Amino acid sequence: MLADIINITLPVVVKEIEIVLDGYPHHPYQQAFATPHLRQKLITYVLSQVPAHYRVYESSSVYGGFEGLSLEEHLQVEVLIRQGIQHILCDNAQWASRHIPEAVSVG
Repeated sequence: MLADIINITLPVVVKEIEIVLDGYPHHPYQQAFATPHLRQKLITYVLSQVPAHYRVYESSSVYGGFEGLSLEEHLQVEVLIRQGIQHILCDNAQWASRHIPEAVSVG
């Protein structure tokens, strides 16, 4: 019987990034991390600092949810995402100022 080994850390990190960014203002945070360039940097930043978790699935089974991280690990991922957002925006401030339009208020 064949089995697949799946890294469940990546989908958890990607999902948590979406959740965390939803709590940030659209400009500049959501706009900046909507770009693949900075989104990938954020994913890499977080993944480089958390242990990878794997699940073994039988080849005939359907992949279930990607739970598997403890509450403490989820909180660690959230903190790393918030740190990563600040770190990456700071490191890429010039790029962001050129590629992310300023918010314009009407009135």
